[in-house]
Amino acid sequence: MRSISSNKVKLSRVLTEVAREAALRFALPWDLVRLRNEARPGIKEALLYYEPSLGVSFDQFAYKYAQRAATRSGAKIRAQRDHDGDRHSPPPDQHVIEALETFSPQEWQVLIGDCGSADLVALLTHLRANKGQLLLAWDHTPYYGVFEAASKRAMVLRFSRAAEKKRKFIAFLDAFYAAHWRASARKRNIQLLSGPPGSRPLMETVSDAAIAETLNRDGRSKNLYKTNRQVGGMFRRMKNTPLEEFEGDPSEYWTVMSAPWVYVRYRNRLRRERV
Repeated sequence: MRSISSNKVKLSRVLTEVAREAALRFALPWDLVRLRNEARPGIKEALLYYEPSLGVSFDQFAYKYAQRAATRSGAKIRAQRDHDGDRHSPPPDQHVIEALETFSPQEWQVLIGDCGSADLVALLTHLRANKGQLLLAWDHTPYYGVFEAASKRAMVLRFSRAAEKKRKFIAFLDAFYAAHWRASARKRNIQLLSGPPGSRPLMETVSDAAIAETLNRDGRSKNLYKTNRQVGGMFRRMKNTPLEEFEGDPSEYWTVMSAPWVYVRYRNRLRRERV
């Protein structure tokens, strides 16, 4: 009995590992259950050819057969997903939870690059909902790295579709660039890196006026004061509503932060929903 039980545990580990490998190879984080199930015929196939005289345990012998079956399944699923685009249904909650527990933050950085919009919404929803648990498991830097990568990917997909439809937008990335430039300047300041001779003082480069000057596309000084106020408003909105607390599609975050009237609509919607 103990031998049978031990073999079952070892074979379960084989199925788990080959499913994980296929999910990473074909960017299918939500399909671990399906990949495990479709790797099982490989175990049965291995039974037909295994002999104790081979000098290896059955689980070691069966690994390549299960791996082959999981790879075939992963290739078919990936081809179907590529054909369907974002028309496939969002993953069940349990599948997302299992994927978050299975893959490391470094692996998520790779997987996110192949995620569609529906996948990203599911991922970001669970990252927010399970923030405390994931911070304990991953620590702060990996968690926010995954969250940022997923948010950026969602934003890229959203604006790519908009560009294909030739929609006109407000300057939806002003808040993103403003935050990026200020963070970069502050990092240089913390590291005590001096600029080239004649460059502007570091603290001056993080001011609203300096960022306004960069954002001001036509460069005319008469527009600088207005843009300066806009930059200050963007930073106030981002402070009041950080990305990780934003209630909505993360790909819309920078648009909402860039435009005051859009932010007002966002806040009004939240108030209506909470009544």
